[in-house]
Amino acid sequence: VATATGPVVATIEVGASPTDSALDADQGRLYVLEAVTPRVTVISTATNTVVDTIDVVEEAMYLTLDAARNQLFVTNGHPTLSAGSFSVVDLGTNTLTATTPLLGEPRKPVLDADRGLLFIVQAGEGNSPGTLTTVDATTSTILTSIGLGVSPGEPSLEAATGRLYIPMNSTVAIYDTESYRRVANVKVGRFPAFVVLDPSHHRFFAIRLDGLVVVDTRTNRATASVRMDISIDQGPPALD
Repeated sequence: VATATGPVVATIEVGASPTDSALDADQGRLYVLEAVTPRVTVISTATNTVVDTIDVVEEAMYLTLDAARNQLFVTNGHPTLSAGSFSVVDLGTNTLTATTPLLGEPRKPVLDADRGLLFIVQAGEGNSPGTLTTVDATTSTILTSIGLGVSPGEPSLEAATGRLYIPMNSTVAIYDTESYRRVANVKVGRFPAFVVLDPSHHRFFAIRLDGLVVVDTRTNRATASVRMDISIDQGPPALD
């Protein structure tokens, strides 16, 4: 879509059930994950054409681009079929090079590109506790795994402060990514699914089904709330 004018300028076939995408603006490549096949479709953003496809493992759900190391992380897992795993795609050859098991169903990973660390939050089966796994992005090896609370949502990372924000049950847990210690627990109401960071205004938005809560990151206290229906199945809201 041409964002300045609004109309659709191209439509590109990528399969029946696309679940996630990742944009490499510098290389002019868009990677779209399609879960049924499963595969990643590689699109040239200069020509809006498919230039390659990459076969990935079953139950692939999320993509995280590591442009500095020219690779793509794919997290795989289903809440009832398997504990989950993560795969690595070499973007030099567009091939899957490794798959590593995880302890639970993974959420969308977040990458600290400067430190070369990938953080993967996983939900436990049923009401069992979740897990936070840290992966060395250079070697694709697991460095640490620590326990979390029940029903963790998708994490958000503020790399500049080394803080990882994880929505869980009725709180947002804040972790220090150097020590892996929980430094704060902010009550935001029932079932937060996403955290949208706004570092320039020292705040974050905890997104729930019935609205959002605004939290001051300097005090870790809620300062406002907005009631509205939000379809969290469509992913997190975007911040300008």
